[in-house]
This record gives sequence, structure tokens and C-alpha cells, in this order.
Amino acid sequence: MNCNFQYCSKASCIFLQVLFFLSLLSPLKSQTQYDFRLRLEKGQSFILHTSTDQSTSQEIAGKEETITQSIISRDLIEVKEKVESNYWVDVTRKFCSYETSSVFGTFSYNSEKDGDSVPDPAIGYAMLVGCTFHLKMNDKGEILEIIDLSESIATISRNLKNMDLDIEDALIDQIKGTMTKETIQEGFAPLGRFFPPKKIGIGESWNKQLAIFEGFPVKVDTEYLLQRVEELQAHIGIKSSFKEDEHAQHGDMAMFEDFKGKQEGNARINLESGLIYDSTIEQRASAYVKNPQDSSKKALMTFTSKISAKVEN
Repeated sequence: MNCNFQYCSKASCIFLQVLFFLSLLSPLKSQTQYDFRLRLEKGQSFILHTSTDQSTSQEIAGKEETITQSIISRDLIEVKEKVESNYWVDVTRKFCSYETSSVFGTFSYNSEKDGDSVPDPAIGYAMLVGCTFHLKMNDKGEILEIIDLSESIATISRNLKNMDLDIEDALIDQIKGTMTKETIQEGFAPLGRFFPPKKIGIGESWNKQLAIFEGFPVKVDTEYLLQRVEELQAHIGIKSSFKEDEHAQHGDMAMFEDFKGKQEGNARINLESGLIYDSTIEQRASAYVKNPQDSSKKALMTFTSKISAKVEN
């Protein structure tokens, strides 16, 4: 009995030692830190596909009216130069399609099929087809500088004239004024939007504040979670809540009240290149619209949208 007891004690001790060392190894594996950044080379090029499907509903005179929009674009991104962690890239809008439907009818545009026949709601999208932006950006996907807008402005002017629109200098100046680092950054958000500020491990999260609705001063708190890594593909979960920014200048928001909503989605990132494989984000928001003649009267407006992006080499 004594011998058996000693044998069992030794076996138990060895077993506990094995468990102890395994417990040390497991956290080491889970604590692998991943460095998210663009790793591109001079001469490299790829296509960024983005699509947005949006629906806006509002009750007017006791009847619900809905406006739907579908926007698809393709941008060719070419790496012209690389110096340390900075890139000089050319971004060219190669394709755009637009469709909207409401009580006023359905309007659609496809840059490959419709040429210069552009319905009014699509002019703002069609004028960018063929435009090339020369940008300097860092390896976090942040645009540092717009090198030169003269070529883009010339293309926009030519596109508008081909649509038989009367072009005034004031309009061109207004368009040029909208082409800031911030607005262009939003257009190419999938390049770096999902990057954490530092190395991060599986199960860890990070937060950012983003502007989701263009022209709307909305405060957005977004949490990203590195869910898992499989074959150098990082799977990231996305959750956001957003509401009206009370400290911002309201502008277009003056007619809105109690703007709030949320979004959820996911993204897959190639850890070797830093480029996205694909991402999908779904948004839901609501606000009360004030009556311009009587601010005490208001109607509920709801917004839903689905935004998708992917990169192809």
C-alpha cells in the first residue's frame, strides 16, 4: 500500500507539473501581438470595391414614404513611390453606378453603359469618374497630403461640361473646397479604418471615434475586437453607437432632433499586406425631423444602410 501510495503521489505530481507548464504555454500563445499596418511596394496596384445600400423612411401626412439608394464604386490604387513608412499613391475612380427610388420615380446611372446621360441625383457621383487623386499616405492608411488637385478639377469640369451643364467658376471652387484630406479619407476609409493604434492580441479591443453620416455632426463611438487570426487573416468585429454631437456646429442637423443609432459589422484583414479582404457594416439610425414652419411639430425619420468593401489585386 505504501509503495502504491508513493507511486500515485509521484504520478500526481508529474501530472500537476505537466498541467502547470501547459498553463504557462497557453497564455504565451494567446498573447501573440499583431502589428496592423500597410506593407505595400512601389509598382503595386489593386482595386478597392465599395458599395452602399441605404433606405430612408419618413411619415408624411400619415403616410410612410421611403427613399432607397444604391451606390457602387471601383477605385484603382497605384503605389508610385515608397519612402520608409510613407507611400505616394494615385487613386483613380474607374467605375460608379447609382440608383435611387422614391415617390418621384426611379433614377439610375452606370458609368460603363450610360456615358454622359446622367440623371440629376447621380451628377455628384458621375463627375468623379476618371478623376485621379495624387496622395501621400502613411502605413496606417492615413492621408497626409493631397499632392495636386488641378488634374482632378480639370477632369470634373470636363465631365460636367459633357453632361451639358452650365459650369461656373463658383461651382468649381465649391467642389474644390469639399476636397479635403478628411473627405477623401472618408472615401477611402477601408484602407486603415480597422487598424488599432498599436500591436494587439486576440481577444483585445480598441476604440475610435468616426464620422459616419457625411455632413451630419454625429458623435460615433466604435469598438473593434480582434476575434481570431486564421492563416494570416485577422477577423475583426465592429460595434458602434452614435448620437448627435451637441458641441458641433449643426448646419444640416438644425432640422433634426434626437439623432441616434448603432452599427455592427466585421472585417477581414490580410496581416501580410494590411489590405482588407472584405468588410460589411450595417447601420440603423433614427431622428425626429422638425417642421420648418412650426418647430414644435416633428416626424420620425429612420435610416438603414449596409456598407461593404473588398480589395482585389
